[in-house]
Amino acid sequence: NDYRDQLGRARRFRDRMFASNTDATDFQDMAWAFFQNCWHVKDWVKKDQRIAGATRAAVKHAAEDPATPLKLCHELCNGTKHLIPQGATQGHVGYMMFINSDRSNEIDFTVDDGQGNRISARVLADQCLAEWERILQANGL
Repeated sequence: NDYRDQLGRARRFRDRMFASNTDATDFQDMAWAFFQNCWHVKDWVKKDQRIAGATRAAVKHAAEDPATPLKLCHELCNGTKHLIPQGATQGHVGYMMFINSDRSNEIDFTVDDGQGNRISARVLADQCLAEWERILQANGL
């Protein structure tokens, strides 16, 4: 097993999240599972001894950059596992469930980024996976 297994797991939970269109509880469960598994790609890279130490450190540093969507992923991960967000914007990242009638009644929720901006959980999930792809490719992985 290596970091690619964890990245694949995150992708599968994203797919399950997006497929959950009839049950808000199921959607929320799959969303939490996605954000938790997505954030933990960092830990799998960090502990993968087949990757050079400098590369592991660079990936960790890039994932923890507060300017990336992974910052919200991190806060959602910790907030849903431990009840309280652990990040720099502690107490400010929140979420609200809603049914979006503009997209054929897809179930979604918004995430407050701590600065009053709201982003769809579906959009954030795609942004997080794209950011992992960017980080991993930039580091030769």
